[in-house]
Amino acid sequence: VDLLVNNAGVAVAGEVLQIPLEAWHWVMNVNLWGAIHTIHAFLPAMIAQGRGRIVNVASVNGLLGVAALVPYTVTKYGLVGLSESLRSELSPLGIQVNVVCPGLMATNLARNVRFFSDRIPWDPAAVAPLMQRYGMPPEKVARRIFRGIERNRPIITLGYDITLLYWLKRTFPRLFDLGTRFVGKRIATIFTKIRDLGRRHA
Repeated sequence: VDLLVNNAGVAVAGEVLQIPLEAWHWVMNVNLWGAIHTIHAFLPAMIAQGRGRIVNVASVNGLLGVAALVPYTVTKYGLVGLSESLRSELSPLGIQVNVVCPGLMATNLARNVRFFSDRIPWDPAAVAPLMQRYGMPPEKVARRIFRGIERNRPIITLGYDITLLYWLKRTFPRLFDLGTRFVGKRIATIFTKIRDLGRRHA
């Protein structure tokens, strides 16, 4: 086994007190434990042969936390931390580890989100077309991931907007915090606008 890619992902979103523990377990089992199980299964062979690469696909939410995506964000931060720790531990053994943090991608993730909120609107049928329209195409995602792997970048961010936001968080943390608080206060309004925009484009 020369390459292991952990790409499975599901999403739970909504208001944190309304999200049942069952939904927490579901997203943790798929997004985080799924990667842990595959690493546990394939890593011994990589160590034995003295080479290999693990690529964990996280999200921009593994770098930047926002309201209404708490469980999803927890799992993606976990993947980033897992990847950074493994990279430090496994590099001397000839095994490289990269973590990919994309932003909006043209996938069907929005259709399968488990959403819990009485206050925040969520309409998968309206949001999914927006992801297809404005998200990065899978082919482009694959090319950028491959380029990041060739350069052996620890964290592969996809999209100039994501790279800029991550830089802003690290360089001006207080300013970034004010921005996320503003988004948190306006999240219901933002989701309403997203839903309405999605319906117009559907």
